[in-house]
Parts: sequence; C-alpha cells; structure tokens
Amino acid sequence: MISPAEERRVHQVFIFSIAIKAADAVLEILAAVVLAVFDAGALTHPIMRLLAKELLHHPEDRLAAWAMHLVQGFSLNTKTFAALYLASHGAIKLFLMIGLWRNQAWAYPVSLVAFAAFIVYQLYRFTFTQSVFLIVLTVFDLIVIVLIWHEWWMRKAAGTI
Repeated sequence: MISPAEERRVHQVFIFSIAIKAADAVLEILAAVVLAVFDAGALTHPIMRLLAKELLHHPEDRLAAWAMHLVQGFSLNTKTFAALYLASHGAIKLFLMIGLWRNQAWAYPVSLVAFAAFIVYQLYRFTFTQSVFLIVLTVFDLIVIVLIWHEWWMRKAAGTI
C-alpha cells in the first residue's frame, strides 16, 4: 500500500510520461510530413557530403561509415515506408495519449495493447539492427505500460472511470 503523497507522485510521473509520448507522437508526424514533402535526394545528398568529408579525414570512423551506409540505402521505397510508419505510429500514439489525458475508459486497455504491440515490433527490429536506441525505447515503453496499468487500476478503484 502506498501513501497518498506517493500516489500523487506516481500520478505526476504518469502525466509526465504521457506528455513525453504525446510530444514524441507530434515529432513523428512532423518527420513523416518532412519525408513526404521532400525528395529523397534532397534529404540524403547534404548528409552524404558531410559524411564523405568525415570519412576522408577519419576513414576508421565506424559511426560515420554506418551512417553513410544507412543514407546510401535510403531509397524511394524506404522513404515511403518511413513516412507511412512514422505518420501512423505518431497518429496512434497521439490519439491514445489524448484519450489517457482525458481519462477515457477505453484508452487504458487500448493503450496497453498498442504499447505491447509496439514493444514486440521494436524487439523484432532489434534482432536486425541491434540498436541500443530500440532497447531504450522499449524500456521506456515498459515503464509507460506499468504507469498506465497503475493509473487504470487506481481510477477504477476510485470509481472515476
């Protein structure tokens, strides 16, 4: 059993986490718009020039070499997939975060299912990329799931949903 003061702090962390997720969702939607509006070459050529200069001076730079490989593989199909993925992922998250912010009863279970699905996909992608970013994102999503579950349970117990 936690004290009312501790419960208020947990609620504040919940509110903060959904605000972060909402801001992230807006950024994903904006990134999707940028990808949709700009030509793939207009996005990749300046980056490739910068990376080429870096690799010319430091050919052993693994991060620059990895980034160059990533940028070179940025095709129209990749751009389209990324734009659609970011737009849909961002829209779903923003819709769910607004539902949670408004204390909509449906938003709690739907958010839990959606974030669990995001985690499964992130772990699937991790098997290909070994990206530390995906692990950090997955840990944050797990924390958000725990906070959503806790908030849902507390609101049901209080009869506010």
